Parts: sequence; structure tokens; C-alpha cells
Amino acid sequence: MARLLTAALLLWSGVLIAPAAVLAHAEVIDVSPADGSRGEGIPDTFSITFNEQVGLEGDAVRIVDATGQQVDLAPEVVTGTVVSQPLPPLADGWYLATWTVTSTDGHILNQASTFGVGAASEASRAAALALRSSTEPASWLMRFTADLTLLVAVGAAAAWAFMSARSHRVQQLRRGSLAVAAIATLAWWVIEAVIGGGAWMHSEAAAFGIARAVLLGLAAAVAASHRRRFPALLAFAALATMLAGGHPGGAVVTALLLGAHLLAASVWLGAAPALLLMQHDAAVSNEEARRASKAFSRTATVAIVAIFGGGVLLGAQLTDGFAGGLTPYVALLIAKSGLAGVALVGGALARRRLITPATAPTGARATLRKLFAVDVAILLAVTGLSVALTLGAPHEGHAAKSEVGYCAIALPGDEVYLTLNPGRVGENLILLAEAPAATSLSLEFAQPGVSGALRSDLMSRAAGTDGAGWQGSAILPQVGNWRVTLVLRPDRFSEVRGTCMMEIAP
Repeated sequence: MARLLTAALLLWSGVLIAPAAVLAHAEVIDVSPADGSRGEGIPDTFSITFNEQVGLEGDAVRIVDATGQQVDLAPEVVTGTVVSQPLPPLADGWYLATWTVTSTDGHILNQASTFGVGAASEASRAAALALRSSTEPASWLMRFTADLTLLVAVGAAAAWAFMSARSHRVQQLRRGSLAVAAIATLAWWVIEAVIGGGAWMHSEAAAFGIARAVLLGLAAAVAASHRRRFPALLAFAALATMLAGGHPGGAVVTALLLGAHLLAASVWLGAAPALLLMQHDAAVSNEEARRASKAFSRTATVAIVAIFGGGVLLGAQLTDGFAGGLTPYVALLIAKSGLAGVALVGGALARRRLITPATAPTGARATLRKLFAVDVAILLAVTGLSVALTLGAPHEGHAAKSEVGYCAIALPGDEVYLTLNPGRVGENLILLAEAPAATSLSLEFAQPGVSGALRSDLMSRAAGTDGAGWQGSAILPQVGNWRVTLVLRPDRFSEVRGTCMMEIAP
């Protein structure tokens, strides 16, 4: 097992020089009306702009008033990366918009936004915000249960097969956790299928989710008769299915980093409940308990490096080198690393002192129970933070804080905000916000000192309306600074131009 974890350590260290990849994960880059905004006019459409095309099914976008009554009647309209929900005439008040869409990697976005109309009262706003908060905990709890039981199942199987944790209680945990993990994973799959519909069921995440449940069920079925390593190998195979889908699944580098991180976490944190049960088993001798703790501690020495090296590097890859600064995603990552780093290293050092026969005190076994109990508590906390990371947005705040793929264009009496997503070489989604009314808009991209320019025509999401959002696409072949010229035509006979400088990353 130590050699296996060493391989995981080498796996993530081998990709240190590999470039980060653009991941296939849908994220919201614009909502209109904006979240928390209130306008005197009555909007006729609620629209969401994503960084890629998304799948939606049934009543994907819902608009409700402060009493929870749904007000939208017409079906959604999908135009490229924009999902629009036509609205009837709305009364004054605050409204909650919720949407459920599926990205190409199978990740389901279940999000919400609020907006006010006319003389909206504070009481109406508080009611809408209360409705918004009630939509969030279910996704976290469902994912937390599936991920926690999977880690415990893999850890218990590994403890039995590779750490000499051979007691009746560990055997019961091994069989029971594998069965519960299979059931929880299947329940997660069903819930995702209900939420995401056919768009999710045709994704890779759905296919690998079914494979995970089958592998765990098979491991639980053979755990009674196979007392060696076959159930553990099946559990590891189930763990490997988590590499598809989600934030890391869109690139080989991040998928491999996630694999090393999960492997180390499962045989270290996931095995802690099995070792805790063994320490409490009166049928297990002190020598057997010491031998299992020693094997666990030896494995943990390598696992700590693999967990934190892989986890921090994975976070750096997903956030493009923490380009957005201290976002909620980065704060969760810091909390996870800090919690596990201090507590786990201290626990490993304490176990090493206690499991040495020459220096082991009389109460060593009782102390080991407390240490493994701490590990179990850490397992719960780290799993919760990890699930929050999978539901968060790693690219949040990048353009606004790094100036990559973002600039403001000054026009006579106006300022227009231009965002390119992801702001890198290759194809980019263009979003132009706060543009004045115009019959047509286009952008010209040119690099200083280089002749010629690339032209992109933009399409309005609400033609002829002040403050309308415009979108398009552009393929930029070179890194560095680009001069962007906005060509705005208020009518057939006049033209207004504005320029800005924008940085494009590798």
C-alpha cells in the first residue's frame, strides 16, 4: 500500500510542469436582470448566459413571486449559450429565479437569483431571499452522503486487505459500508436523473455513476466469501469512476491529480473508522492492534503528502493559478487544507510514538482510540468541504480581478464592459454588457505591431434596448495584449468607435 501511494505521489508530481487545461464545466457569466437588482421598468425576459452550451429539460427555469407562486408560463428559449425565460407583466415586488441545467461534463447547476420590479418592498425581498436559501442544502447533503460512504467503503476494504485490520468488527464495516455506498450512489444517481432529466442521463457522469454503484454492489456481495484483496480492488475501481465529470473531469492532468488525491484520502481518512473499530474490539489483542496501527501510520506518512500535494495542485489548476484571488472556492480550499494539514500530521506523529513497543505506554491503546476518533471527525469535516468544492465555481472572479479577458471600453457618455471567457488562446465566448441601443455591433481584435485584424459580429439578446447584453465568439491565436475596437452603429448612417487593451492568457 505504501508503494501504491508512492505511485500516486509520483503521479501528481509528474504533472507539475503540465499546462492547465480549459475544463468543460458550465458556469454562469451573466444574469439579466442582475442578481439583487431592482428596476423601475418591467422586464419581459429573464436570461442567463453561460460560458458554454448547456442541456435543459422540462421546466428548467422557474420564476416565482415572494409567496412562492410561479409566474412564468411560456417555455424557455435557447439561443447559443443564452437561456431566456419570457415573462408576463409582473406586479411590483421581488422575484426568485431558479434554474437547473446540465453542462457537457454532466455537472448539474442548480442555482438561483433574485430581482425586484417597481416599488418592491423590503418584506417582499426578505421573502424571496428565504425561498432562495431553501433550494441549496439538498444537493450538498445528497452528494455528501454518497462521497462519505464511498470513502469509508474503500478505506475499510483497504484496511482489511493491506493494513492487517482483521477483526470481526472491521469485516462488518467492510461489508456494510460497501453495501451502503452502493445504495447511496444509486440514490444519488436517481436524484441527479430526476433533476437533470435526459440531458444528464446521456452524460459521462451518469454512465460512470451507474458503473460505480455496480462495482460497489459487487464488492459488497463478494466481501463475505473473499477475505483477501478482491473486494478492495473492486472498491478502488469504483473510486476511479469519480475521475469522470465534475470540475476536473474535462482534462487528463486534473483527472490524474484527482485520482491521486482520492486514492490517498480513501486509504488514510477512509480507513480511520475501521481502525477505530479494531481498537474497540476486545477480541483483538494489543499486539494485533499495534501491528494494524503501525501499518496504517506507515501508509499515512506517504498519504499526507499525496493528499495535500495533489489537492493544492489540483486547486491551483482548476482556479488557473488562483487567478480570482480569495474567492469562496479558494477559501474552502484553504479551510480544507488547513484543517487536514495540522490535525493529520499531528495525529500521524502521535501514532508513531505510541505504536513503538519499547516506548508504548500502558494506556497506548486507549490513546489510539482517541486519535482514530479525531481522524473520523476530520473525515466528516473534510468530506463536507470537498463536496462544497465540487458544487462551487473555481473560475469565479477571474476576469474582474486578473484583467485577463476583461476590459472596459469608453464611448461618448457611456462605458461598455467586455468579457471573453475563458480569456485564453483559442475559441472564446464574447459577452458585452451595458451597451447603448444599436442596430449592430462588432469587435475588431488586433495585436500592436501586427497588421490586420480579426472581426467578430455580435448578436443582441434584447435588440434595441438600452443596457442590452450582446454576445458572440472569437478565436484568438496568440497570447499577450490585444487592442480591441468596438464598432457600434446606432443607425444605418452613423458609427461610434471605442478601444481598450485586453490580455489573453496561454
